[in-house]
Amino acid sequence: MKTFPCPSCRQPIDPVDANATTVRCKNCDTSIDLGAIRETYSVEVKTSRPAKPSVPQYLGHYRLVQILGQGSFGAVWKAHDERLERTVAIKVPRDGRFSSSQLDDFLNEARAVAKLNHPGIVRVHEVGQSTTVPYIVTELIHGSDLKDFLKTKTLSAKRAAQLSLKLAEAMGHAHDSGVVHRDLKPANVMMDEKNRPHVMDFGLAKQFIGQDVERTIDGQIMGTPAYMSPEQARGDSKHVDQRSDVYSLGVMLFEFLTGELPFRGRSAMLLRQVIEEEPPLPQKLNASIPTDLQSICLKCLEKEPDQRYESAQTYAEDLRAFLNDQPIQAKPSTRWQRFNKWCRRNPVVASISSLALSFLVAMLILSVVFLFRERGLRLSIDEALVEKTEALANAEALTLDLRRKRSGLDAAMGLVTNAQEQIKTQVLSYAQQLYAYRLRDVQREVDNGRWHQARQTLDLIAEEDPDDQLRCWAWSTLDQSLQQRCTWLDVGKRSITRMTVDFETRRVCLLAYGQVHQYRRVDNDLVELASVISANTKVRDFDHHPGSGLFAVANEGGRVRLTRSDDQSEWLPVLSSLQGIAKVRISPDAGRIVVAANDQKCAVFDANSLEPLAHWRCDRGRVEDICWHPSGESFALLTGGKVEHRLASSGDLLNTIEHGEAFRCVAWNRDGSRLLVGGWWNAWSADPETGRLDRFADHTSGTRGIFAGASVDQAYSVSSTGQISLWDVAKHRLIHTRNLVAGAPLQICVDGRSGAMVCTSGSNEIAWTAPEQESLLEPFVLKHQAPVRRIDWHPDSNRLAAADWQGRCVVWDVDQRSRLLDFYACKGHYCEAAKWNPAGDRLVTSGNDGSIQVWDAKDGSRLLKMSGHQGPAYGLAWHPDGHAFASCGVDEHVRFWNTDSTDETDSWKVGGVIEEVAWGRDGKHIFSVGHRLAIRDAASGKTLSNASAPSMFSSVAPHPIDDRFAACNMTGQIHIKSTASDYEDVVVQCSATELRALAWSPNGRCLVCADIRGNVWIRAPDAKPYLIRLRGEEGRIESRVWDAKFSPDGKRLAVCDEKGRIFVWNRP
Repeated sequence: MKTFPCPSCRQPIDPVDANATTVRCKNCDTSIDLGAIRETYSVEVKTSRPAKPSVPQYLGHYRLVQILGQGSFGAVWKAHDERLERTVAIKVPRDGRFSSSQLDDFLNEARAVAKLNHPGIVRVHEVGQSTTVPYIVTELIHGSDLKDFLKTKTLSAKRAAQLSLKLAEAMGHAHDSGVVHRDLKPANVMMDEKNRPHVMDFGLAKQFIGQDVERTIDGQIMGTPAYMSPEQARGDSKHVDQRSDVYSLGVMLFEFLTGELPFRGRSAMLLRQVIEEEPPLPQKLNASIPTDLQSICLKCLEKEPDQRYESAQTYAEDLRAFLNDQPIQAKPSTRWQRFNKWCRRNPVVASISSLALSFLVAMLILSVVFLFRERGLRLSIDEALVEKTEALANAEALTLDLRRKRSGLDAAMGLVTNAQEQIKTQVLSYAQQLYAYRLRDVQREVDNGRWHQARQTLDLIAEEDPDDQLRCWAWSTLDQSLQQRCTWLDVGKRSITRMTVDFETRRVCLLAYGQVHQYRRVDNDLVELASVISANTKVRDFDHHPGSGLFAVANEGGRVRLTRSDDQSEWLPVLSSLQGIAKVRISPDAGRIVVAANDQKCAVFDANSLEPLAHWRCDRGRVEDICWHPSGESFALLTGGKVEHRLASSGDLLNTIEHGEAFRCVAWNRDGSRLLVGGWWNAWSADPETGRLDRFADHTSGTRGIFAGASVDQAYSVSSTGQISLWDVAKHRLIHTRNLVAGAPLQICVDGRSGAMVCTSGSNEIAWTAPEQESLLEPFVLKHQAPVRRIDWHPDSNRLAAADWQGRCVVWDVDQRSRLLDFYACKGHYCEAAKWNPAGDRLVTSGNDGSIQVWDAKDGSRLLKMSGHQGPAYGLAWHPDGHAFASCGVDEHVRFWNTDSTDETDSWKVGGVIEEVAWGRDGKHIFSVGHRLAIRDAASGKTLSNASAPSMFSSVAPHPIDDRFAACNMTGQIHIKSTASDYEDVVVQCSATELRALAWSPNGRCLVCADIRGNVWIRAPDAKPYLIRLRGEEGRIESRVWDAKFSPDGKRLAVCDEKGRIFVWNRP
């Protein structure tokens, strides 16, 4: 059969029609001129296919025994050498295959190969010609070829290296003898019975077509495409040398290691891959391949011959070094080398990218140059703006021009966009972690009374989250609860030295920078009123009596002026008995005024007649403070570190209270029965008659002030660190501490009726606290007589349904904290769950007797009773549109029901005990958890996932906004998954013990979770630390929590436990 190769793809073409002038290649669809082919090849186009080759029984002294194989080239016979009495193999071409010149080339080539003598090469015994039949006599190898051998064997890396070493040594011998094989492949290697390789078919059938395309007599391209080197694939026969054989040996090593060829596909595609594409890393196909052996293989497969081993001998040396655990010559490609290769393969994209990078670098350099020029030459603003505008215009023009020329940059921009999105995601993740830690700090600060620091942290979170991407129920609850208890008001003044507060009229008077400023609180703002004294007068001290409106003002000249009106024009006569007055105080009944001068002189005046009632001199030193007895009949002076108790009508000294530790502040308690004094480190209550001291407080950081509390037995002390401590004076017990302002509070005013307090530290704000209330984040409790298993909020966010283990279903009015409905859902059994339908007019309950019942939510009358569960029924879930619901239990099934029938409409076998079932937000999926975590497509009924869980899942919660859902298990983990295929699961270790309850907030930004030790946390879904802890302490075991739910409006959170309590947190 006469064939010839296609000039384009070099695949064999077999012309059928002898009269045809053209033929089309079936592989690459190229049209070929048969006339030119006939002239070149002297091909006789066959009209029929010949039968077996006609060969005489004897060729010389060789008797042909049997045919071993045949192909388009000819046949290989097993023959017997009659002279030497040995068995040989004889290769005989088909009749008429060669012209005379081609026959001479064939025989000369065969004789050259016959000179090779190596145990790894099939020896050629003789080359001859009998009449017209040429033949080649070789040794006969008993075994199979390497191609068949590899089909039955899997080679280890060491065995692959050993086999490759033997092949390389054989080819090294051939190369040293000046012979190049050109067609190395497993089919041309025989494996003998001892699994030793023998290379055969050394280009024994070579003929030329011009100078570029080589082929063998049997019609195959010189070199099989999968094993041929890039220069062979390009038809560059002039440069085919021993390095082409090295490439083929590398392909065979790749195949030994991975079981795959480096390139695959149809011939045209395969040739293109050999020429242009880099081979894959063998370790990607077989991770057990040693790196050194991979480097040896890849060096053989280099596209450029100069980059390969120089010969098979150097290749063998590297293999031998590898097997002996010695350093090898081949090194892994560096990133720079791989980049150069990529650039050579993609010159257009590389050029465009280089141009873009050069442009960006040039722009950066230009920007730096312009910046230094601008700084050095101090150009005017107009000139700088012009240059900047011109530079921007040029940059825009260049950018537009580059955009028109660089279509390849679209892909790069896409990569940049993806990177930006990844960075945004990572930044958001870090922000969520920081948000979680800050909220925990806020809760810790609130618990420790540091309300001002908590307020600052909450404001910082809001400032850094202007788009409200992070803030959730936890932040809102802390923020609004703190606002209810304390309001910080900005007065815009600093250096405040004196403050008075009228709680009835909500008026605040402040002395700052020598001026008295009046404010009235309106909601959460302070409105400044008219000043009580001219701005030209510097005030040293003042006092204000709330009931009468009397003002007493001591100016910088030491004079005291009085007024009973807000109108500064209606001043009473000046009190001029003393000079240099520093302190002035009005009695509680507004009948007297006591003043103290810098020269230690003091006096008491009648507030109505302005006549002096008493004068005296304080021998111990200047008066530091004055406080009136609540009755107005006496007062206490702090002078020289001691307290003098004097009679108001005469100024007579009633008693002196002193201690080894100097006093720094003094105040009366609420009814005047005790004097409160503070020293450097301690605080005492003193009997005003006997002077006996009773220490009730100590401050390691020093005492700055002491003030009366709202009740008789309470007192406030202020430390140097800014802590305001409330003490039970009688019991010597600290009630609580607060940090309300920045720095140490200068003055505190307490409302004796409500307990409200105003304080300032002299900065530009004051803190106004509400009367003492329940502590922050403190819930109220709804009580059952039995453990409450599950709860569910009504759509109105006020009614709450609870199922307990007395078999009762109770509907609570949460606002009134009263029961609206209370009925037996399954008397004598546990009621496991109670669920509202979306309309809120029906309740469905489940019990451990397997019953499922539907109730009228108005009067508690039963509408339907279903039966179908074999054993206890647990979880319930309504479809979002309310037309159906699902139930689950211990019988391994999720069962589906309609609201107008007692018959189940469908069932879904999941397997194992099922604890909870839930519909997705849009009703497209249904989730079940228990011994298995399963997802079902609601429309088709197809199970999308059903995986056994290493630890039993106890609760599942679909996300209210997107396709995610969360499930918690008994090892304390929360798994956040998604029905979307591209979502990466998140696993958070929440507790060291079993989690029982899990629920999303309505906006989906946080989760509530609870464990069997009674701990309740609010968590962000993507942050490892929790946000706030609502219940429980580290190392402390509370009652087991069974369920937790947010109300639909997000303002309430309910949690139930095994003691029959329902804890409800209200967000203000």
